[in-house]
Amino acid sequence: MRWETAGQPVPILPAEAQLLNERAVPRRRLHFTLGRAAAHDALDDLGAPTAIVGRAPGGEPIWPDGIVGSITHAGNVAAAVVASASHLAGLGLDLELTRPGLSAAAAHYVCHPRELAWAEAAGPRVADQRQAGDDVR
Repeated sequence: MRWETAGQPVPILPAEAQLLNERAVPRRRLHFTLGRAAAHDALDDLGAPTAIVGRAPGGEPIWPDGIVGSITHAGNVAAAVVASASHLAGLGLDLELTRPGLSAAAAHYVCHPRELAWAEAAGPRVADQRQAGDDVR
């Protein structure tokens, strides 16, 4: 997962930077670079070698051979998940901004206890989102 950090560039491979349309607005550039950085973090966690995460004509990521995955972004955060294609045929992930936020009662119906624990542990980041008016769950 990658968060926007004011004043700090988001590292992506030069070949990936070229995949972004030069007319892309700053917000689109941010989402693209955060997504690719999150994808590389996920690939690193999987133990995959560094490789370009391409871009198909429809915008979807083209994963390195033998990898399936998903990239998502909302607000100022992006996340990616990957797995070996020998274990899964596909993988999906989605982040949504909620306003004014998910109530604690509703969270217990739609979140796994591990997700609730993660959100509690991520407190300062989640609190920053609430202050900005966006709550990522």
